[in-house]
Amino acid sequence: MKATRTKVLLMAALGLVVLAGGGLLWVQATQSQAGAAISATKECAASPITTEKPENANTAAFSHTWYRSPDGRIWASAPGLQSYKPKGDKVLWVKPGGSELHVEGRRLDGEAGPLEVGMPCCYYGSYQASGVTFPTPGCWEIEAKAGDAEWRFVVYLPSKD
Repeated sequence: MKATRTKVLLMAALGLVVLAGGGLLWVQATQSQAGAAISATKECAASPITTEKPENANTAAFSHTWYRSPDGRIWASAPGLQSYKPKGDKVLWVKPGGSELHVEGRRLDGEAGPLEVGMPCCYYGSYQASGVTFPTPGCWEIEAKAGDAEWRFVVYLPSKD
């Protein structure tokens, strides 16, 4: 029974529903549902990473892997968001041109201070450089907003132990 409950909770976190005929249906889970499933299973349902590239070739050259919002309006370079580095790392963002990017984060699987994001001024084009420092390893939800585009995604930073 417990293994089945864990599978159901994890599937809910991923937005999957099992149909009566045995098929799967992809649905958008709310953030509270995903958070509940993650804490209940002690797992981190990290968002997928893609090898797709942003349209701007100069921006795309920054990274081989990216996190990408479902509508493709916000992107984050993946390498700076995949491992715990106490002094932080660089993350390049793609955003709607002319908008100001705001990024926040919170740990989902334990207590931690806030995500530290250094966002330099005056990037008015479609990209934004930043410095991101996670206070602890673990499972983190990141929220990015730029203009009318919003996106929440989850990253897992393993401990270096």
